[in-house]
Amino acid sequence: MSVRLPVGTLAAVTLLVGATAAAQTDAPAELLNAVQSHTEKAGVPLVARWRHALTDLNGDRIDDAVVLMTDPAWCGTGGCTLLVFKGSRRGFTLQSKSRVSDVPIRVSPLAVAGWKSLLVYSRGRGEVLMRFTGSRYPDKPSLQPKASTAQVRGALLLIE
Repeated sequence: MSVRLPVGTLAAVTLLVGATAAAQTDAPAELLNAVQSHTEKAGVPLVARWRHALTDLNGDRIDDAVVLMTDPAWCGTGGCTLLVFKGSRRGFTLQSKSRVSDVPIRVSPLAVAGWKSLLVYSRGRGEVLMRFTGSRYPDKPSLQPKASTAQVRGALLLIE
């Protein structure tokens, strides 16, 4: 099957695909696979932009991944989608998905239900505290309590 594209489209597609690979060259292959698998299941097969940080959130001495999807397909006026992947020796599995999140994203030393709390910027509210519920982080950061100055100072910056 042959498809004709308007002049200039192929160059734009090539640049976009190239940007996808180049933008995430510092991510472990297992995380790249996990993000790609999640985006395909969500019906968005190509994600050009996302940022990540690796840190042990659940105290098992294996890094988990905090991923902020910055591609327009995953963002709206209130912010972007935040994904948390649980790390294991075999790779990463999606643990949690939160909408309307923004930078900075920090990790607190405070653990709830075995997972460290996250501080996420919520537009119109400032930095909010996202406590683990036992199975996931809250879906909507804007509905979470505002982080105190002491909580912000005591947290480690993950993504800015």
